[in-house]
Amino acid sequence: TAVAVTEKPKENFTGLSIEDKTVTYDGTAQTIAVVGAPDDAKVEYTYAKAEGNDIVDKAIDAGTYKVTATVSKEGYNNWEGTATLTINPKTLTVSGLAADSKTYDGTTDAVVTGGTLSGKVDGDEVDATLPKTGTFANANVGNEIAVSIADITLTGADKDNYTLTQPTGLKANITKKSITVTAKDVTVKIGSKMEDVKLEYTVEGLVDGEKLTGALAVDGNVDFSKVGEYAIVQGTLDAGTNYDLKFVE
Repeated sequence: TAVAVTEKPKENFTGLSIEDKTVTYDGTAQTIAVVGAPDDAKVEYTYAKAEGNDIVDKAIDAGTYKVTATVSKEGYNNWEGTATLTINPKTLTVSGLAADSKTYDGTTDAVVTGGTLSGKVDGDEVDATLPKTGTFANANVGNEIAVSIADITLTGADKDNYTLTQPTGLKANITKKSITVTAKDVTVKIGSKMEDVKLEYTVEGLVDGEKLTGALAVDGNVDFSKVGEYAIVQGTLDAGTNYDLKFVE
């Protein structure tokens, strides 16, 4: 009489699941734990990048991964589940960026200084191309004028693991430019009429291409009926609000 010994049928795992997961890049390997897996079970993972479906050893860099988990244990049939692991780029910021105030020069050109990139993972190769110039919202004299800059870009081997919050709120002042207007002496004959007298002046410091408005005048608007000296005054001559005008009679 023979006794037949058969292998005990393997059991199936129950209550196991694996769910999609989203994390932020921190430079460490990420995975998705299998819910319900026994402590003494073996869990193995494979990671495939969504771009090209390439298999990688670890899910570290920002991106989307198809994660396949295989759970095995003696006496059980293997269980396999698949989920999506999304690693979002880490957000970096730039602090300490400032726009320099300047004296009116007729342009919207601004000088930008400083700036420190903050938030990167230690050891990562990532940097930022910090701006050296900017643009005032307008060229005229004023306080707390908004200054815009070109978007800052990230550089370095690990740049794709990050996004950058563009700095905003840069402001600076444009102060009045000092100019000197000097009236030229002029000699006229007795009896000359005011409208026949040409009053001229020189200007130091005026921005190229800009002009004064108005005209000089003779103090008292005399009729030149007597020999003597008469002061040539500023009259209606004006440089506008962007200048601090010093007048020399």
